[in-house]
Amino acid sequence: MKPVIVGALALGCLAAQGDDAAKITVQPSLCVLAPTQSACDLRMTVRWRSSRSASYCVWNALQKNELRCWQDATEGEVVDARKIDASLAYWLTDQLRTLRLAETEVKVLKAKSADRRRSRKRRHAWSIL
Repeated sequence: MKPVIVGALALGCLAAQGDDAAKITVQPSLCVLAPTQSACDLRMTVRWRSSRSASYCVWNALQKNELRCWQDATEGEVVDARKIDASLAYWLTDQLRTLRLAETEVKVLKAKSADRRRSRKRRHAWSIL
């Protein structure tokens, strides 16, 4: 029991270091691929807002460098156009780029084939049980 309590306290300390009022959103937040599509061609608008003025940067999981940074700001917006075939995370960091203050995700779902004949089990007259 003690390691669980200590772990919970450590996580609480890490969360307390971040900006509790920082929020990040992305639109669109969902892409549904048709069975014939291999990727979503999206133009995503990433918006963030914080309760305190500071230097912030927006990142995504596909790039090594930040998308954009702001100095002495409480809100910001950046447009990111790209093709994605899997879910993509965006996050907001502090000036030192060490702590993730807020995070969001664009989810990619793959629709199943519209041909239901392939997905139905074959039923035979002798398989009543």
